[in-house]
Amino acid sequence: MALYSKSVQNAVTILTFIARRGGGAPITVNEIAKETGVSGPTVAKTVQPLVKRGVLSSRKGPGGGFVLALSAKEICLGAIVMAVEGREPFGECMAGLTSCSEDNICPLHDRWKGVKMALLEFMEKTKLEDMVCAVEQMIEEKNQLDSEKKIDSGIQNFFISLPLSA
Repeated sequence: MALYSKSVQNAVTILTFIARRGGGAPITVNEIAKETGVSGPTVAKTVQPLVKRGVLSSRKGPGGGFVLALSAKEICLGAIVMAVEGREPFGECMAGLTSCSEDNICPLHDRWKGVKMALLEFMEKTKLEDMVCAVEQMIEEKNQLDSEKKIDSGIQNFFISLPLSA
């Protein structure tokens, strides 16, 4: 189950890529699409609200592209959701009622309120920098596994190539 929409997932992917790339050099839509696997049109559509809400900056013309408007330490997951969705996450009634509020509560209101507050706190405390670190760790672990597989394969090939004694 996803906590947020595919649009938000794309935004997180794009922003994590830009933050990992670092250096402040603008990155084009085509570069982002190629490196993230998110289609060019989807990247172009996704970055618009991020620029509008001040999460990204855009530079036009030759050498143009997109850069983070703030440091990865300053951008929280909640700000990304707000930029893309245009509203606070988890604002709807969990029971699907249109009239649920503090004054007119649904049967799930009190239980959902605690869960919602915990999720909002998580989104506020989780920074883009945390996501970059998680991706870096995943890449490092994958590289380590790949390296171990190569070593195991090399050892296996070594023993296979040894002449059998009669």
